[in-house]
Amino acid sequence: MKYYDILVDPKFEGVIERLGYSKLGVGIQVLDSNEIDMAYARDKLVFVKSSNSLEKNRRILKSPCDGIVDPVFPRLLALDYPAMTIAKDNDCSIILTLSNLEKYTGIQRANYLSRTRLLVKMATKKRLRVILTTGASSEFQLRTPIQLISFGKVLGMTDSQAKRAIGPAVEHIRRRVYDTANSES
Repeated sequence: MKYYDILVDPKFEGVIERLGYSKLGVGIQVLDSNEIDMAYARDKLVFVKSSNSLEKNRRILKSPCDGIVDPVFPRLLALDYPAMTIAKDNDCSIILTLSNLEKYTGIQRANYLSRTRLLVKMATKKRLRVILTTGASSEFQLRTPIQLISFGKVLGMTDSQAKRAIGPAVEHIRRRVYDTANSES
């Protein structure tokens, strides 16, 4: 099975291949929640960083983005069941980064993990695609596929769900972007 770590700085491409990941082969554009109007370019995977406003996140999910990044905060779950339904209807993924967890300590980390487990449970119930990534901005934040799978297990995923979250789920949105780009040309 091929594994992908998708939200990693391109300068680490050689390092992530040595860690056991496959090359993604498609560009990724990560937009801020205020820039969702730019999400209409379909030659790249378009991910939008979540906002701490539920209404803004619903607007993000209604846009043609491929995924919403880290919709969890220590004191707030930024998605609810209606937002999950919108995500499912628009084939939008939820991307959870390990680097976001590393920002918090103590009770904030416990709250973040609790909210993230709830989000994963809701996403599983709605049959929504969840993608795990390190979100590494430095070499020290890079992790092996086994460590990402363990992160998924901590979030309440089964072993097969965690493996799907770094493999076939990414492959699905990658193929969809290629199909869309090829049909437009």
